[in-house]
Amino acid sequence: MVSNHTSARLLYLAHELRAPLPASLIKFIPQGEVVNAIASFGIAGVEAGMKLSRPQIQELLKAGAKDGKATRDEWKYIISNLVTDSLIEQKDTMKLSEFMAKTDLLSKYINGGASIIATEEGGFSADGENIEKWDLGFGPFDSIFEGFYQGLFVILGSTGTGKTSHMLSLVEQLKKNKLCSEVWFFQTEIPRRMFEYRLKPILGRGAKFVKGKDRIFYGQQSLPEIIEMVKANPDPNRVIFHDSPDVLASSAEEGRRFELESLYRDLVILKALCKAVFVGSQVRRKDKAVKITSAAESWAKAWYADGMIGIQKLGFKGTNALMKAVVVKNRFGPAEFEITYEYSMTQLTGTLTPKSKPRAAGWQDDEDGGDDDW
Repeated sequence: MVSNHTSARLLYLAHELRAPLPASLIKFIPQGEVVNAIASFGIAGVEAGMKLSRPQIQELLKAGAKDGKATRDEWKYIISNLVTDSLIEQKDTMKLSEFMAKTDLLSKYINGGASIIATEEGGFSADGENIEKWDLGFGPFDSIFEGFYQGLFVILGSTGTGKTSHMLSLVEQLKKNKLCSEVWFFQTEIPRRMFEYRLKPILGRGAKFVKGKDRIFYGQQSLPEIIEMVKANPDPNRVIFHDSPDVLASSAEEGRRFELESLYRDLVILKALCKAVFVGSQVRRKDKAVKITSAAESWAKAWYADGMIGIQKLGFKGTNALMKAVVVKNRFGPAEFEITYEYSMTQLTGTLTPKSKPRAAGWQDDEDGGDDDW
C-alpha cells in the first residue's frame, strides 16, 4: 500500500525531473500512467490526456514539494522500491520469462540512467544496450570472464574446494581497486571466530574496510529480510556476497527444489538494487567436470544466474592448491572457457599457470600468464 505522501512526492519528482519510465515498468507503479504522463508532458498533458483536474494535480505537486529539491537518486530509489515490492509479491506466480525481463529492465533503468527508455515490450533504445563491465582484479577470474557487470554470479564447487576463500579474494580486490562503495558479506555456515581467522591474510595486507559501511552478517537471515535491509539503505554501488543461500532452503527433499527457485528469484531482485551479487553453491557430487547442469538440487540456479564459474581442486603444487576454473554461463560474454591456476588457501591469493591464456577473448597462444598484481 503506497501512502498519499509517497504518491504526491512521486508525482512531484516526475514533474521536476521529466524522466519517463520504461513502458514495461509502468504497471508496477501506483498510478503509473499518471506518473509517466506528467514526466513526459507536464501538467497540461496530464490534464488533457488523462482527463484530470488541474487544481487537484497542482495540490498534489505542492504537497510533494514539501520534502525539498528533486533529485534523480531519490526518483530511482522510490521507483526501485515500488517495483521491487511488486516483484516480491508476484515472484512465485509470474512466468520466468516475464520475471527475468522485468528484473533486467529494472536493473538497467536504476543503474543505467534515466535515458534508458523501452522501445517495445522487453526492448531498449540503443543507449540501454551498453553494458558497463569491469575487472575484479583477481587474475584467474578476470582471465576467463572478460569483464563482470551488474548481475548474479554463482561460484560452483564441491565441499572443501574453496568457494568461501575465493569470495574473500574477490572482496579484497573490489576494495583494493575501489570498484564498489561498500561490501556486505552474508555468512551462513562458518562460525564467527573461524571466519575472522579466514580474514587475517586480507587484513594483514592492509585491506581498507570502512566501519559502518563494509559489513559481515552471521547467521541465516532470510533473503526477503536482506532485500528490505538493502532498500532501507540504498546504494547502487554496493556489492553483496552470500555464502551460501542454499542452506536457507528446508532439508526436506519434497519441495526443496521449489524453495531454491524462490530463493534465487529473490537474489535476482537483490541484484537489481546493487552493483553485483556473488554467491557460493554446491555442485552435484557425481559430476567429474563442472558444467551448466552441475548446479545441485535445482536447475533454477542456472536459469537465474547471469554468470556461473565452476572451480575444482586438481591437486597441490607445493603448499598451493592447483585449481581449474571454467565459465559455464556468461550472459554477456564468453563461456565454456577454462584455465588452471595456483591458489593459496591460507593467503587467499591466486596466480595463473604459464599454460593459461591471459584473456578469454583472445583464444590464441600467448606467453606466460601474469599474476594478480597483489
